[in-house]
Amino acid sequence: MSTIEQLWRYPVKSLQGEQLTSTEVTDVIPGDRAWGILDNESGQLLSAKRVPKLLEGSATLVDDGCLITIDGNEFHSSDAGVDAGLSAWLDREVRLALPTPGEQATIEIEWDEGHDEAPE
Repeated sequence: MSTIEQLWRYPVKSLQGEQLTSTEVTDVIPGDRAWGILDNESGQLLSAKRVPKLLEGSATLVDDGCLITIDGNEFHSSDAGVDAGLSAWLDREVRLALPTPGEQATIEIEWDEGHDEAPE
């Protein structure tokens, strides 16, 4: 029998998340990786594998969206300045995206030979 010791949710892909004490679980944890940060030029979803700075930010789910914290500044997902704040922080034009039902974001992936293998 398995025991769950910690339960985490990451509202924005590749940002730090929040520890949960309980949640409803179906095929997904509600709100987990619901948002992503899209590069405006490529249209691709950014990943911490290619943009490690993403791991310096965090996000928590709130009743009406998510709260993003970067460099001590907080942005609500519905704030008019969230995209400008993320763009300035990452030094590239980006936008916070919440896929619509049926839409799937494209993840920016590059094979890292010798480092993408599962441990034996």
